[in-house]
Amino acid sequence: MKNTFCLCGFKHVGKTTIGKKLASKLKIPFVDLDQEIRKLYGKTAPELYLAYGEAIFRQLEYLALETLDLSAKQILSLGGGTITYSRSKEKVLEKTHLVCLTIPYNRLEKRILAKTPLWSALDKNNPKESLKILHDKRELIFDSLLIPKFSIKDSLSIKNLEDYARQYFW
Repeated sequence: MKNTFCLCGFKHVGKTTIGKKLASKLKIPFVDLDQEIRKLYGKTAPELYLAYGEAIFRQLEYLALETLDLSAKQILSLGGGTITYSRSKEKVLEKTHLVCLTIPYNRLEKRILAKTPLWSALDKNNPKESLKILHDKRELIFDSLLIPKFSIKDSLSIKNLEDYARQYFW
């Protein structure tokens, strides 16, 4: 059995928030890959992404993932694009029990477009359209993984995820 219960999903779907709640309820550690990146490199994931571009950032992210003990019983929250890098995707599929979190697109769009500064992956001249295109591409990747998907709409959705994780661990 794989001990690490891993959360993936698009940016700002709530992986960290829900992962912390889930870990607390299950009384197991929570690990956030973005925080591990910060500890390892001394910069946030967005700072590294801006400084080096996506290709180099994904390699750095993979190296941070390599430092984690994925045999430990824990909840791991990935970055929104972690699984777009083939080596990271292969590692988490092989070593963890991966699930995908989603939220209704209109909520996601509001969360992302309300942030300042605007997310660097978006076209500043047409952020709504570029977000939709990026989201749809990532959703195809998430769908191709053939993993359980949880649409987080309310407290019942979170309870369903908790019940699923509980069944998995116990």
